[in-house]
Amino acid sequence: MRISAKTWWGIGAVIASCLLAPRCGWAEDARQILLNSLDPKSPTYVGEQVSEVQRAAGEPQSAPRRTQIQRVYRKGKTLRIDYPDGRVFFDDGERQLLYIQRQSIVEQGPSGLDPKKTVQQRQAILRGRVTVEPLPDDTVAGRPAYVVQVKMPKGQRTVWIDKQTFVQLRQDVVQPNGRTVSTYFRTIDFHEPPADKITFTPPAGAPLVERGGGRPVPPAEAVELARAWGGLLEPKSMPPGFVFRGYYRHRFNGQPLLVGLYTAARGGRTLSMFQGPTLGMGSMTERPRGANLRVLAARKGQADVLLVAPLPEDELQRIMGSVAPQ
Repeated sequence: MRISAKTWWGIGAVIASCLLAPRCGWAEDARQILLNSLDPKSPTYVGEQVSEVQRAAGEPQSAPRRTQIQRVYRKGKTLRIDYPDGRVFFDDGERQLLYIQRQSIVEQGPSGLDPKKTVQQRQAILRGRVTVEPLPDDTVAGRPAYVVQVKMPKGQRTVWIDKQTFVQLRQDVVQPNGRTVSTYFRTIDFHEPPADKITFTPPAGAPLVERGGGRPVPPAEAVELARAWGGLLEPKSMPPGFVFRGYYRHRFNGQPLLVGLYTAARGGRTLSMFQGPTLGMGSMTERPRGANLRVLAARKGQADVLLVAPLPEDELQRIMGSVAPQ
């Protein structure tokens, strides 16, 4: 059965490390094993991975059990997963990309392999915010593995860690509804991935959207939604090479907005233009994503407009000045 991109966003981001630190007791062993598995030292492998959603205790036998198999490629800070339905997950340590073939879009989000995230995870373990307990050893994909149970404030997971390489071979995550998502290697080989499997270039014409943005709003629906603020607005002047990719739904203070996406044919830059009723959307400028992003807000008739792009301020001002009804 097909599993949604939202359900599997980020699944399969397994991490490896190098040497196991000296032991000083079972609980300390389990914690140190987990810490080492969160400290990658250029892991390199190719594998076939299985993801399963298992029924919760007490669910009827008719409740769905969903399974899929994907190919995983890892070299250092680069991770790529190819799914059978044409989706491609790619993480280069700076950002995550998920190409969704059936929607012809690319979702982007923060990297799961960012060293800062690893530091935060290690601190949570060392400061006792996460409890780690040992379980009996096991085997995954024919490889001996340590098994540890990780209890967090908002859930728990069981992790199988390769005894030789400290790659995380399996994770069982208990969801709030009681179901367990299991992700494990069926096969894994520690050799160099093919060169074309440690890179990813989104297909031409596939717009880049923030994770969870969903599919574009049909033009007629966008026109109808924009009636609430006097009609659709668009910039009449754009930097050379930027192309309109579509409108996407967004919400601010409970009210629907539209986000127009414009992407550059070269360089992968994206300009997002938020438009909606006058609700003080300018406050959204507090935390722009990315150190090179700039944000500019303005009132246009009955609408608030917000521009977000990695462009100079004077260029954003010029684009904002050209925003007018379609």
